[in-house]
Amino acid sequence: MRILLTAPPGIGHVLPLVPLAWAAELAGHEALFASTGPALAMAIHSGLRCAEVCGTDIADTYRRTADHVQFPRPLTRSEAQLVLAGWSKYAEPHRAPVRSAAERLLSGTVGLTAAVGERMIDGLVGLIHRWSPDVVVATGQMPAGILAAEVTRVPLVLHRSGVAGPVPAAALASMSGARARYGLPDGEVIPTAVVDSCPDSLRPTGSDAGVPLRWTSYTGGGVLPSWALSAPARPRVCVMAGSSLPARTEDLLFGQLVARLGRRDVEVVVSTGGADLSRWSPLPSNVRVATWFPLPAVLPTCVALIHHGSTSSTFAALASGVPQLVLPRSLEQPMNAASVVERGVGDACALLPETVDEVGSALDRVLDDDVLRSAAREVAEEIAALPAPSHVLNRLSEFVP
Repeated sequence: MRILLTAPPGIGHVLPLVPLAWAAELAGHEALFASTGPALAMAIHSGLRCAEVCGTDIADTYRRTADHVQFPRPLTRSEAQLVLAGWSKYAEPHRAPVRSAAERLLSGTVGLTAAVGERMIDGLVGLIHRWSPDVVVATGQMPAGILAAEVTRVPLVLHRSGVAGPVPAAALASMSGARARYGLPDGEVIPTAVVDSCPDSLRPTGSDAGVPLRWTSYTGGGVLPSWALSAPARPRVCVMAGSSLPARTEDLLFGQLVARLGRRDVEVVVSTGGADLSRWSPLPSNVRVATWFPLPAVLPTCVALIHHGSTSSTFAALASGVPQLVLPRSLEQPMNAASVVERGVGDACALLPETVDEVGSALDRVLDDDVLRSAAREVAEEIAALPAPSHVLNRLSEFVP
């Protein structure tokens, strides 16, 4: 069986697909990953066969646009339901101006997703014609893959990673240029199957389960620091800073959070992702800094994870049974933060100058609350009981004519 996997240019979008692609290769199938930019580079680093379907400049556009889709706090319950139920109205070209922050988040996310889709669909359609896959596996943030499968009449499997959400109907509808070029009618594209890695206890109301898939944490390979190869002498707290610190104010606030950790009897490990942390100096003596390390290899030795709420980081903590403090900024991060709070596996709040005390209190709860820790272990057991990628791969063959 030939399996074409495709995702947007962001690294976080390709990571959940890698275990399924590996399972396909190990079972004797042919897997090909299609994207561009950082996602393509990570897929190559992961040992996958790849094809580029768009110029790398789209990755720069993706990053710049994503930085404008800001919503630096967790969603409320009603806002989370808006995300799940309200996609379609953002496809209306002449709707009234958006007013609430949640509506701006939705509108910006839809616009970004549709713009990337318009740029990538022609390359995907051409690749499908050349390579002739038996099935297309596309992430929920990849409307180009969804429409390309519809154009070429290849069975579509929607890979829904993380907190379950709807098919982005608005993004599909907003790709009017692509629909016109390929003669596609308006309306939803119904996938042949949906693969779903969200455990039931985190599934938002109104989101249907698909074919269950165990979340397999993967963030790339690399050399582990020596400190990561042995148990810590003190409780270890992991902080994912990374390139998600574009604003000077947020950079300094994150540094204040690390300084607060420096006053506790813990070991702090910070993954910078290449971000400049010079304004954090001097760092407390109990803080270790690394440009990058494989998160799944470090998390089992940690008592907490502090991060911005990407799906990869959120679910890595969930799968490891580690409580987390989520400080969301944009895109899917507020939705993940809301789910963490709702399930009781961690805390979340805005990282803003006026919320410094609130962030500190949330940090204390995550480090000291045994109820959060117990709930995190429950979710880890729930995830571990879901079917492995190899099992789901066998199910894919049911959907191929």
